[in-house]
Amino acid sequence: MNATKLRSLTLLLWWALVAVSVGDDGGAPAVQRMGEDGVEVVFTERPRWGEMEGWRLSDSPELVIGEDTDDPNYLFSSIISPRGVEAGYIVGAGYIRGPFRLPDGQIAVGDLRSTEVRFFDTSGQFVRAAVGEGGGPTELTLLSELHHCVPGMLAAIDHRRDLLAILDGDGKFHGRFFFEDNADRNLYPPITCNRNGQILAMDWGEAEARLQDEEFVFYRTRVHMWLLDSEGYVIRDLGEFPGVERFDYQGPTGGVNRESHPLGKTPGRALGTDRAFIGTADDFEIQVWSLDGVLRQRWRRPVGDSTFLEEDIAAYAALDADLARLLQAIRRRFPTFPMPETYPAYTRFILDATDHLWVEHFRTPRDRRHLWSVFAPNGVWLGEVEVPPSFEITEVGEDYVLGVYRDELDEQSVRMYGLVRD
Repeated sequence: MNATKLRSLTLLLWWALVAVSVGDDGGAPAVQRMGEDGVEVVFTERPRWGEMEGWRLSDSPELVIGEDTDDPNYLFSSIISPRGVEAGYIVGAGYIRGPFRLPDGQIAVGDLRSTEVRFFDTSGQFVRAAVGEGGGPTELTLLSELHHCVPGMLAAIDHRRDLLAILDGDGKFHGRFFFEDNADRNLYPPITCNRNGQILAMDWGEAEARLQDEEFVFYRTRVHMWLLDSEGYVIRDLGEFPGVERFDYQGPTGGVNRESHPLGKTPGRALGTDRAFIGTADDFEIQVWSLDGVLRQRWRRPVGDSTFLEEDIAAYAALDADLARLLQAIRRRFPTFPMPETYPAYTRFILDATDHLWVEHFRTPRDRRHLWSVFAPNGVWLGEVEVPPSFEITEVGEDYVLGVYRDELDEQSVRMYGLVRD
């Protein structure tokens, strides 16, 4: 058989797979097909869970840390950064400092102002604090992020020094490295990591537009995704992706300031032990990459209307006070400040203890529910899990969901809900 006939037969076999259902414990309503680039696509038109099925959080939290107390060990200035300007950055919920549950049941929580990692026992009682502010070998100048990667070990990141430090469950340091030295590049926060200690990181990318005589310029970067080992050395460049929607503007002293757009798209990332999950947030698609740098699958589900409406800016005041204040402040300085044509499809990815991928929906003023889509390890969209509007998930175990709750006074506390997997 000559090469032309072989290619024709291969294409026919690809398209013969279109609209073949993906079976998963009784047949999930998904379609598996092969695209012209040879990458498998798993598209789920309807969630597998029926109307009265699916996973859900317990009606009330099983553990609460930091509510109704004056004890400073239980008070947190910022576990998850509110939208606004912090340490020179415009930030959203991407700066997360726990909580995480360690294998021995301890809960580890990082706090911004105190630069502490605090440990609580299984009943929520304070045990110890570690780290502290400073430039010493066991100190950080800024606790930017906290991650639970290798079971029982914590990765604390100081973005002022481009530093990652490893701590154990007793709060003792087990080494540190500087990203700029080992990875030889400045990385865009936040990172994500897996149980082997490997890190998936993104660089700052190249601007596709430059500030000339304009007051500001709105653009989207092109970024590279980097797989790093547990010491921060580059293993592989996974390639170039649409990056962060940003804007440049003239600072008060004449320099150029570069900030992420508060309603802009930022790639979603999660890292498993054998796969990396990357999404551009343009639509509800997740790319699945093997760690040797090959695009293996695309997972898709339908997405609703994401068109940005001008009246949404005022409507945000009722949904997200932080974002409303930030947008109003920007509009006061830049009355014609541009908004994206469409909202991001999603914001964050979390890989749970059973290797299901949780994808947080971006909330517009028209979305009154706080939803996460859950994908099975084979790429089938199972359905949506609703969480309280003021609750941000940071970790999902087999039977629990950990996160941060913000009350009406904007005070943060730790909550753990049970996870019912019906």
